[in-house]
Amino acid sequence: MDSLEEVVRTNCKTTDAIAKRLDGYMVINNANGRVIKTTFTDTMSQRKVVHLFEFMKLSRSCVRDLNPPDDLATVRLSTTSHEIMIIYAEEFTLIGKQALK
Repeated sequence: MDSLEEVVRTNCKTTDAIAKRLDGYMVINNANGRVIKTTFTDTMSQRKVVHLFEFMKLSRSCVRDLNPPDDLATVRLSTTSHEIMIIYAEEFTLIGKQALK
């Protein structure tokens, strides 16, 4: 099987087409927490990894503590100016940010 990085690179055109509707996105390797692809600056990417990736891991843990068979796959956060989607898959996490209109 292809490595996660190869799969992301192979599907870049599809990913980029989806990303045109977002203000920014990033794909994180769940195994090591490394950013594979991002449209954010390096500084912004690292900040998002520290906060949002860890938030998703903690949220998933809380859901499993409440009901072990359940798993959390998607989190949607809304602020007054942005909406942030965190989508967890087995090998990667996708974080997307979109301005509210």
